[in-house]
Amino acid sequence: MDTRKSGFGSKDASRRDEFMSHVRTEQYRETLHTEMKILDKQKQNDPPGLFDALDSLNQSHHFPEGLQETKHLYDIGRSQNTEFNQKSHRDTFYTMRVGNSQYKRSNGPFMLTSESIGLGADDVTGNRPNPKGASTKQFYDHSHLHT
Repeated sequence: MDTRKSGFGSKDASRRDEFMSHVRTEQYRETLHTEMKILDKQKQNDPPGLFDALDSLNQSHHFPEGLQETKHLYDIGRSQNTEFNQKSHRDTFYTMRVGNSQYKRSNGPFMLTSESIGLGADDVTGNRPNPKGASTKQFYDHSHLHT
């Protein structure tokens, strides 16, 4: 123990929480453990066929068209070649460019918040304010000024 180098100027190895977030890590682990207990309790109280629809959605995922699904990510560079995209900062398997209409982003059964905000805005009619008259007449009117 005396021949050991002192890390952070301390010779006591058990006092490591002064130099790292050991306490916060344990608090986070305890929170995760409590949440898992609550989820398990909810699963026991729910009817048995409730989550079958969600499981079937997770299993029936759609892969982008024109690309073949691989089991391991390291197989992509060896068994498949992606087309070159000069605007991509690195070689990517799935091109996520917004303006690229060749591939559509697959969100599964979910809708993005940015998609849902403007949803139905085209159907609204008669919502525009109507002007009462020309505002320039009142702007240039000097009759109320006394000089």
